[in-house]
Amino acid sequence: MGHHTGQDKPVTLDVRPDNIPDELKAIAAWVDWQWRKENRQDGKEVWKKPPCHPVTNNPRYKRPEGQSTFDRAYDRWRIDDEIDGVGVVLTETGLVGIDIDDCITERRQIDPRALELIDTINSYSEASPSFTGLHILLAGEFDGPDCFIDYKGLKVEIYRKRYLAVTGRRVKNTPAEIKHRQLVLDGLLARRQQPAPPKQPKVQPAPDQQEDRHIDQQPTFTKKVSLGDLNIPPKYRGGISDDKVIRRAKLQKGGGGATFRRLFTEGDTTDYPSTSEAEMALIGKLPFWVNDDVEQADRIYRQSALYRLHRADRWNEWRGPDSTYGRDTIIKAIVNHYMEDFGYYGYARKETRQPR
Repeated sequence: MGHHTGQDKPVTLDVRPDNIPDELKAIAAWVDWQWRKENRQDGKEVWKKPPCHPVTNNPRYKRPEGQSTFDRAYDRWRIDDEIDGVGVVLTETGLVGIDIDDCITERRQIDPRALELIDTINSYSEASPSFTGLHILLAGEFDGPDCFIDYKGLKVEIYRKRYLAVTGRRVKNTPAEIKHRQLVLDGLLARRQQPAPPKQPKVQPAPDQQEDRHIDQQPTFTKKVSLGDLNIPPKYRGGISDDKVIRRAKLQKGGGGATFRRLFTEGDTTDYPSTSEAEMALIGKLPFWVNDDVEQADRIYRQSALYRLHRADRWNEWRGPDSTYGRDTIIKAIVNHYMEDFGYYGYARKETRQPR
């Protein structure tokens, strides 16, 4: 959540209640907030947005007694000049807030990288109260603390344990509703800087120096990934057999089928600078055919000549207690074809995609 420097109180957008999603207004976890100048540890003064209860002024917004209904929060904002805006507490709601600071210029132009991220996530998006940043709300879950990531040079904050200031100033051509976007969220969270591992009695080698941990059978995970965990709407889940997926992919027109056959049937990587890029090219085709079913994509890739000839050992390398190189690669491929356009359906177009 961005903080603002300067002597003057930041200009603040009015709240547009009609644009706020109904499912968000129905949550009884609303607060009011007001600009307040505070000193940072480095001695600089910044404007922050501390929240309070609309009736009692209770500042402990993370507790139920510090939250109220949207109507109460909005009514107080309308009649109390000391209140600068309203917000919703995300804790225990199943919602995630994404805050992109300093991505709107003084001429009210949005940074193209921020627009790309908005199009990728394709959920309810609005301008921040100061009209210098953007907020995105989506349904999803993640473990660990709230965090910052770097998205192509943009500083992006992802959180679910705080409150998010809400304006109702929706970005044009974005959904009016909050969408389930677990796969994209997983891809963004993969950009987090991992904390240093705890010290062990025996010094462990760096990941690239470790011996391969090869297993002959498909790995099992402490936390098994299922379609329910990914919150994919049922009509977008896979529904045809592995054999039929392979057959359809091989017959795809426009050169796609020929590429799939070379990689899948022959394991031919001569068209690519490296085996890893050939692998991503093949796996990048699977989300379209399996409707983002991670488990089905893994099964199909394991049948390929590319897997058998080049990648079997590496595919099963462990990447922590609950993941392998193969699993991480599939998740990355599914997310990348939205974020970097592999040439298939991204979330911005997915709502018109017909289920099989």
